Amino acid sequence: MLTLKMKNPDYVVYPAIFDNTNNDGFYTVTFPDIPDTVSQGKTLTDAMEQAPDAIAVALPDYPIYPNRQI
Repeated sequence: MLTLKMKNPDYVVYPAIFDNTNNDGFYTVTFPDIPDTVSQGKTLTDAMEQAPDAIAVALPDYPIYPNRQI
């Protein structure tokens, strides 16, 4: 088996905010660094599973990945 190690892996990390206040028990997921990207889930686990899909749909619309807002 061939294993390749990347010296400088290309990856990005975006923080997510999980909020279940005033949402009828659902968790809303927002991403401060990716405007207008929202996801949700009935449980925290469900919201965590759905969050990567929201990012995967949003990022191809950007010519350059959004930078972290400080």
